[in-house]
Amino acid sequence: MASAQTSWFVRDTSSVVKKGGVLTDRPWAGGLNAVQYGKIDLDGDDTEDLVVFDRTSSKVSTFIADPVLKQYVYRPEYELAFPAITNWMALVDYDGDGIKELFTYVSQGVTVYRREENASGGWEWVRIKPYLTTTGLSGNPVNLQVAASDIPALTDFDGDGDMDIITFEAGGDFVELNQNMSMERYGVPDSLEFIRNGECWGDFRKHTCDDFEFGIQCGVNDSGRDNARVMHTGNSILLHDLNGDGKKDMLLGNVDCENLSILYNSTAGLEARYTTYSSDYPATDPAAMPMFPAAYLEDVDFDGVKDLLVSPNVYGNDNLMMDFISSGWYYHNAGTDNVPDFQLRQKDFLQSGMVDVGENAAVSFFDVDGDGDADMVIGNRGTFNGTDFRGALWLFKNNGTPAKPVYELETDDFLQLLKLGHTDLQPHWHDFNGDGRTDLGIVSVYNRRLLFQYIPNQGSGAVQLNASALVEVPLPGDLSVSDKICFYDADRDGDMDILVGGVLGNISYYENTGSAAAAVFTLRDAAFGGIGPAFSRRFLSLAVADLDLDGKTDIVMTDMSGKIKILHSGEWGAWSKEDSSVIYDAVRDGHSAPYLGTKLHAAIADVNNDRKPDLVIGTAAGGVYLFLNRLPVTISGNEPEAELTVYPNPARGGFFVRTTHPGELEIFDMLGRQIYTSPVPAESPLAIDASDWEKGIYIIRLKREAGLEVRKVALY
Repeated sequence: MASAQTSWFVRDTSSVVKKGGVLTDRPWAGGLNAVQYGKIDLDGDDTEDLVVFDRTSSKVSTFIADPVLKQYVYRPEYELAFPAITNWMALVDYDGDGIKELFTYVSQGVTVYRREENASGGWEWVRIKPYLTTTGLSGNPVNLQVAASDIPALTDFDGDGDMDIITFEAGGDFVELNQNMSMERYGVPDSLEFIRNGECWGDFRKHTCDDFEFGIQCGVNDSGRDNARVMHTGNSILLHDLNGDGKKDMLLGNVDCENLSILYNSTAGLEARYTTYSSDYPATDPAAMPMFPAAYLEDVDFDGVKDLLVSPNVYGNDNLMMDFISSGWYYHNAGTDNVPDFQLRQKDFLQSGMVDVGENAAVSFFDVDGDGDADMVIGNRGTFNGTDFRGALWLFKNNGTPAKPVYELETDDFLQLLKLGHTDLQPHWHDFNGDGRTDLGIVSVYNRRLLFQYIPNQGSGAVQLNASALVEVPLPGDLSVSDKICFYDADRDGDMDILVGGVLGNISYYENTGSAAAAVFTLRDAAFGGIGPAFSRRFLSLAVADLDLDGKTDIVMTDMSGKIKILHSGEWGAWSKEDSSVIYDAVRDGHSAPYLGTKLHAAIADVNNDRKPDLVIGTAAGGVYLFLNRLPVTISGNEPEAELTVYPNPARGGFFVRTTHPGELEIFDMLGRQIYTSPVPAESPLAIDASDWEKGIYIIRLKREAGLEVRKVALY
């Protein structure tokens, strides 16, 4: 399959979202779960901006600071400059030049990037240290290791001007000091030369949660003599003077603990000695999370004083007790940097301004209330209610217009599906029983198997759905709970077949060999379109539509690469081209392939009513990315003076087509299926009987000698 590149989509910046009547300021930022916070000047205005890294999706998100409005504006174009990051990251100015470097995890230990200008006038991260080394007890250099599960402290602990690295050793019980010898050896902080100082550091040992053994003799040498020491549980460290005595205390989080412990330092200088602790920090409204809280100090309210941010340092919601809707605790510092007074202000910092349903957002659009514009329905993995973990559908009603939507959160339990006790709900809108009305299909996980049910639509305008009328349709028994289902009438026989994005990276095509009302899914191809299992394509998600309105159905894919890919240019199942750089980058005026995170969910909808299919991506972090179709396909409106006129529009049951020039009329649904074709004479209205068509948007195309004309009609 040939590789081609086209900017099919551009990020949506105009669609509005409200929650609780309040306008959100970053709705399409993709959600956040387990967040690490850092600050750096991204746009060169001498004001530090906010960079966050989500451990659950290995995703960096960038927010530009607005000191006047005192808020952070989501600007994803800066994310393109960041390298691939896993496990942890830290932004620290280690060499004292006023520009922070990027430190992050690699399998060999710790790697370092420096910002450098590029040929286009911007900047990029350039790796300057593949991995750091430290000199151990043997006197030989070894890799400076930080466990993947940990967050180290990168700070000038001894106050000599260079950055030290303090982290837990491999067993997770003792802290180690990797002392930077740059100032001692060269008198400047621009070298990353470390020694392991002492057999441990801080004179304490940690056993389990809040079980500390003090008075350990670690043997740290203040003279800087080269010595050191060389099953892990997981720890996060933040070092800062938190009681104003001039000594750096330690905020410690642990993978087995719900709390932050503060250890108080009783000794100044390099040889720290921690002798007392408290298991609740801050004292008022202490941080409490189901597991592994980690702490960060950054000024996020523009008052010049560092605030406290706490978020879980986890890879996922393995215990199903984590609240990923509110997992960014922000404590305003009403004191000073060294005598802080942390006051809890919110538990959903940054998240409150986003569409964020917690985990595994699966997005769909349909006119639920029958007012002529599409509403947004999102399924999530679930939330913990104190007893068990259950998924739901969130309904955002469109209270704007079809062209300028204003989505307002109506309920986080649409149709009260929480009571089902299912997880990982994925909504689909199709006619599943062949009665001509669009039903609500729900793919979910229940009792460790993938389940498909639909609620028949009994309405004629607004949908009428009764959750007690759920109909289960058997799915193939070989599907896993991580497979993603896409419904599509591939053989155009009037019933829904399924395409399955496999957890192993393949596309499987199952034909419905039964009927619309009694589906039987039979495997026809386990590597449809030539897409077989591949490690890089794991957790594949699919959406189908005629994206460029050429009359041929294309496929959008997302997978563990975090990138969007489009199969196009060819007949169904025999595409000849695959595009991967499909998002327009306005800053660079070219194609881009942004990393959007892992375990994405792809969907198609006409978001802005321009008659072109747009792309919607739900994220594992519970958020949404909206991309508008920017292909140069001209679709005119329905003005009376147009050569091709469709009326009435919207229509019910049927409509008329009139043209000033004869031609061949073709009608397609939004999935690219041709459902009607006929010659059409000039100046004579052609009646179209659509009484048995599904409700939705249809593309009408007139082929004539002078070219193509395209219109849209909405059936309700």
